[in-house]
Amino acid sequence: MIPLSPSAGKVVLVNAPLRYVVVDFGLGNPPSAGQRMNVYRQGQKVGEVKISSQSRTNNFAADITAGEARAGDEVREN
Repeated sequence: MIPLSPSAGKVVLVNAPLRYVVVDFGLGNPPSAGQRMNVYRQGQKVGEVKISSQSRTNNFAADITAGEARAGDEVREN
């Protein structure tokens, strides 16, 4: 298992038709708008997202730019 870094989050909501997700970054370092991150499921990369400027508390919207995402997937830089 890969340990979570401070800039890692979890997918909490997926809108597949509109190709976006909401990611909860908890108390870690929040990402920057425009930052590109990878989506992992069980340690395997399954997609890529781009963080948007829309956020609320620790939740950030992100566009799915490649692959897929499901609720519970991990989002991190590498």
